[in-house]
Amino acid sequence: MPRFKEIEINGETLPISFGMGTLLRYCRTVNIKFDAFASNIQDHLENPDALEQLVFCGFVQGHRMARKQMNIEVEDVLTVDVLTYSKYVQLIADGINGEGGNPEAAVTAPGKKQPLKKAKA
Repeated sequence: MPRFKEIEINGETLPISFGMGTLLRYCRTVNIKFDAFASNIQDHLENPDALEQLVFCGFVQGHRMARKQMNIEVEDVLTVDVLTYSKYVQLIADGINGEGGNPEAAVTAPGKKQPLKKAKA
C-alpha cells in the first residue's frame, strides 16, 4: 500500500504525503528545528504562508514516493477551492497523527500528551 494519497487540483490528480519525511523536509525548508515545529503545529497550520510551504513539501514528498515528475509550483498550492483546502488540512492531521490516528505513529510535541486532533471537514 502506498504511503501517499492523491488529491485533485485543477483537474489533475497529484500524489501528496504528510509523513515524517514531509515534516522534516518542511523544517529544513523554513529553517526550524523539528521540536519547535512539533510544539507549535497549530501555529503553522493557521499561518497561510507556512501552510502553503507545508503542503508544497507534501507534494514534493508525494511525487518522490510515487516516482512522478512534479509540475506544480509553490504558488499553485493555495489557488484552490475551500473543499480542497480543507482536504489539505485533513491530510496533514492524518499524517501527523499517523495512518488511521495510530497514537504510536503520531508526532507529539515534547511535554504534550496527545497528538493533533483531526480537522473537521
